[in-house]
Amino acid sequence: MNAEEVEQAMLDENRGNVMAFTVEVESEKQPKKPEAKKKKRRPVTICLDACRYQVLRNICKERRWRVVSEDSDFCIWWSDLSIIPERLLQFKPYQRANHFVGMTEISRKDGLSKSLNRIAKKWPEEYAFYPQSWTLPIDLNDFMNTHKTLVHKRGAKPVYISKPTAGCQGNGIFLFKSENDIDPSQPQVVQRYIADPHLIDGYKYDLRIYLLVTSVEPLRMFIYKKGMARFATAPYVEPKDDNIKNTFMHLTNYSLNKRNKEGFVSNEDIEHDDEGSKRSIDAVWKILRDQGADVDQIWAQIKDIFIKTVVAIQPTLAHMYRSSLPNDRSGHACFELLGMDILLDSTHTPWLIEVNHSPSFNIDSPLDSDLKHSLIRDTLELLGVTPEDKARYMIEERRRFQQRMMPGYSHRDAMRRMNTEGERSRIEAWEDATLPQTNYEMIFPNDRSEFYERMMVEKGFIGFGVSVGVARRRAPQRREPVEEPPQKTAEELAKEAKEREEREAAIAARCSQLAKKKPKPAGPPRLKFEAGSIFRSGMAIGADRNKFALDQSRQRLVQRSGIREFVTRLQAIKEGQEIHTEGQPAAFLPYLEENKRMCQQRSGLVPGRAFHGQRRNSASEPSDRRKLDRSLRAEV
Repeated sequence: MNAEEVEQAMLDENRGNVMAFTVEVESEKQPKKPEAKKKKRRPVTICLDACRYQVLRNICKERRWRVVSEDSDFCIWWSDLSIIPERLLQFKPYQRANHFVGMTEISRKDGLSKSLNRIAKKWPEEYAFYPQSWTLPIDLNDFMNTHKTLVHKRGAKPVYISKPTAGCQGNGIFLFKSENDIDPSQPQVVQRYIADPHLIDGYKYDLRIYLLVTSVEPLRMFIYKKGMARFATAPYVEPKDDNIKNTFMHLTNYSLNKRNKEGFVSNEDIEHDDEGSKRSIDAVWKILRDQGADVDQIWAQIKDIFIKTVVAIQPTLAHMYRSSLPNDRSGHACFELLGMDILLDSTHTPWLIEVNHSPSFNIDSPLDSDLKHSLIRDTLELLGVTPEDKARYMIEERRRFQQRMMPGYSHRDAMRRMNTEGERSRIEAWEDATLPQTNYEMIFPNDRSEFYERMMVEKGFIGFGVSVGVARRRAPQRREPVEEPPQKTAEELAKEAKEREEREAAIAARCSQLAKKKPKPAGPPRLKFEAGSIFRSGMAIGADRNKFALDQSRQRLVQRSGIREFVTRLQAIKEGQEIHTEGQPAAFLPYLEENKRMCQQRSGLVPGRAFHGQRRNSASEPSDRRKLDRSLRAEV
């Protein structure tokens, strides 16, 4: 490198340093832009005014949801009570409720009995999982006949269990053998008692398993893999007269058995979930596997029972949902978390005992806390409620407000756009993506969906007729083959042509006979009154001449009757003069007497003596006008 190149490099370096210094000075002079504040994400709001369980409030606090009152703008409405259609009609498209209208058809004991007995008439083998039951007093005769038949066959009285129609927590439930032990006039559900239940450590138990229904049309159900087993607190013995009233032995309700201070055992350690009066369902599965039972088959049977139970009322639920939310198209405005009670008999066959639409979320043990916290947490996660639901609704609401004054605007169409098929697809995609992260398992739709849908269709026809339209839409359209008419021979065609010609000739002859008949002579012209006009002699008189024509007709009628002349002469009669009415028409007598009295009152005279005429038969009196005038002149 020579001296010139070195000098040129030094100049370029100095020039670069000067430019960099100038840029730094200018950047320091320019004011710095303030950083934009990040918008806070609005939390999901939930209404718990009608919910008494603290575990829900704890979960909402964990998820940073805000608990609001019923008057506020909430996203989820969670209640321990069932919802009425009038309340659901007030919901906005982004709001959701934890109950379906019509779910009491299976959550009440009488509704469950009626629904399953009704569909069992069509599918008796598929609905054999529910014990034989009767709803009194409606089914009293059927119950008495069945009871007598069983006594005659077995020689011993079977055992029944009586439950109040709308009871809970084991209140009002008792066992009996004789029909004289119950009051048939009281509303109750009588059920065959399962006398050979499966026992663990000598105690009777049942399983509480949770079922989540997120949509009824289309039907989508999820079963929770975790559950609990509730044990009786007295060793089980087959029902006899000396122990039939021992509820701690025959009933498994937790709220009832915890009152037994001698037999109740509380579970205080989550690690030992196979001890106590309330155990985890996994501990029961482990015991059954050790006994050689097929747990996978039992679980499959339980899932089948849950599907068939909801299928029995699916047409009713779909009808009530559309009636309460006519503009909803997503089908996810409601959800239901059901507590299903299952009893296993000695052969490991599952039986459905009852359905609870508001299962208890009280926490009495570490097992309760672990199960119910995870259950509610997974349920809220699977629902996929986010603040964006309300934001989408507000955007659509603003757009609807701007288009409200446009021609052709329809409020119904605008509301339906907020609940399109796209919203349903979005929710279902969220459920499918979130499902592996929870303890839920989808049980419907499944591989046997066509079979269950066929049961829904036929249930829509044999039920109360509330979903006949849905059943018709879902029923496969069968087109019967159209049979073509057989080809006719030439002789048959010629015979038909001859018969057709004969009929036409007979009709022509009849028409000619009618034309030869002479018309009847026309009568005298008559007045015909119709709306707005009068017709006389075939000529129309306009509406403006109606009054004149009526006056003329009235004048002629009065003049021909002779009443005017008679009244005129009557007014000229002096006081005390008698009037003989012999020979006058009898129809005029009341009229004449009344006119005489009125005339005398007007003239100020004292009323004279009464008429002395004798009334005669009007049929024998002359009615000619000239004879009447002649007799009046002679009397005056």
